[in-house]
This record gives sequence, structure tokens and C-alpha cells, in this order.
Amino acid sequence: MHSTVAKILSQLPRGAVSALLVIAAVLKVEYILRLERFSGPLLRNCFLLIIEFAFAVWIAKPAFSLLAWVSSTALFLVFFIASVQSQLSHEPACGCFGRIGVPPRVSALIDLSALGALAVAAGSIVGPTKPRALIRASPLLIAVLAGAGMLGMSRLRAEHPPVKVVVPEQLVGTIFPLISDIDSQADAGILLKGRWTVLMYHPDCDECAQAMRELTSTVPLRPLNRRYAAIEVPSLGATPLVEVPLTVSSFRLSRQQAWYVPTPLFVALDDGRVMSTSTHLPRYAGAQ
Repeated sequence: MHSTVAKILSQLPRGAVSALLVIAAVLKVEYILRLERFSGPLLRNCFLLIIEFAFAVWIAKPAFSLLAWVSSTALFLVFFIASVQSQLSHEPACGCFGRIGVPPRVSALIDLSALGALAVAAGSIVGPTKPRALIRASPLLIAVLAGAGMLGMSRLRAEHPPVKVVVPEQLVGTIFPLISDIDSQADAGILLKGRWTVLMYHPDCDECAQAMRELTSTVPLRPLNRRYAAIEVPSLGATPLVEVPLTVSSFRLSRQQAWYVPTPLFVALDDGRVMSTSTHLPRYAGAQ
């Protein structure tokens, strides 16, 4: 009787991990049915669904082998690293549980709990498992080292942010992609409606200051169906030279990454779609 109870208790951690994988896989089904055929997200989620179901069955088998333990530990380590990376990238939610938006920090804690359960489950491994203490400690040790590594990468990224290059010719015909990089995205949503002439500028740029004066001079003459905006490209310059008047809507790109934008750059928008780009003020900007 005592041995039976002990055996059941030893299998509870594996059962919890297996159930977690089944829940994650089931919640992906509805999400997958809503995706377009042969799209990247569809293929990725189908692959994860198969992996999660397969590992759920493998972990729940009565004979828990060392290979199964190592593989499942590696799987949740990958999940943990992905969750930490999403948190460091300030993503609002991960796709771990389908359409249910789970914050990355919560999914990281779930993955860490699963690694802890697998560390406990090391006691039920069938076959030679020496040294058992090292096996039990390794999932949490690896998770801690991975978390420390990701934190270090985040600090390096903050000190040396990635450079995002904007090629004006590649913007034409697209929905203005930089809207998602503007600090206040809620306010920037107005650029998706109506016709706009947008000036992208560096605050310490002489030519940008001249372009702003040209844009400002056209505002009193602007047609009723066209509006004007200015988007600041973050710069290390200490002396701002560009002043944005109140008659021009003002925005700024995120400082979380470095930018390479040829400025001054005028962008013509029609309901958010880029119609043209130019280094000079378009003729239509101030004419009916």
C-alpha cells in the first residue's frame, strides 16, 4: 500500500507537466482554425501542437526513461528562453496558449515551474541515473543560467541598440510601417485615416529645419482634405534646431533602437498607405 501511494506521488509531477502540454496544445486548435492556409503562423502552431501532444504522451508513460527526461527538460528550457526573450522585448503576450493572451513573465514562471516538476520527476527515471542529485538540480540550474544570459543580452542591447534602416523607396505602396515604432501608438493611429504629408526629421539637422519652415509655410494654404505631421528621428545631437509648430501634429520614433533614416524625408499618406516619398516638399502639399 505504502509503495503504491509513493509510486502515485512520484508520478504527479510528470502528470502535471503532461497536462500542461495537453492544455497548451488544445488551446492552439481554435487559434489554428482561424489562421490562413499555408501561412507562417499556421505552420508554426501546427508544429508546436504536434510536439506538445507527443511530449505529453511520452512524459506520461509509466516507464520514464532518461532520454524522455532530458528531451522534455530541453523542450521546456527552450520555452523558458522564448518567454524571457519576449519579456525583454516588451511583447504584451505570447502565443503559448492560443488566443488566450498570457504575459511573457507569466509564461516564463509556468515554464520554470515545469522545469522544477521535471527536476522532482528525476526520481522516477527508469535505469541508471547516477549522479541522481545532479540530474535533479540540472533543469533549474540551466534555467537560471539561461535567464542570466538573456538578462545580459538585454543590457547589451540597451547599451548598443540594433539599427533599423529605413529605405524610402521600399515604403511606397505599403501601410506606413513606422507607425508601430512611434512612442505613442494610440495617437499615431490618426495617420491611418485621411491624407497626410509627413516630414521625418532629425532635431539637430540644418536641412531638416529648412524643410520644416517650408512645410510650415504651406499650412495656411493646405487643402481641407490634407493634414500635416512631423516625426522626429531620435538623434544624439545636443542642440535641437527644428521647431515643430502647433499647426503640425508631432510624433517621435522609439528610442529603444537606433535609426538610420535619410532626412529630411517627406512621406505622402492616404489612409495609412505610403503613396510617395521625397527629400523635397511635394507640390501638392500646399495646393488644392
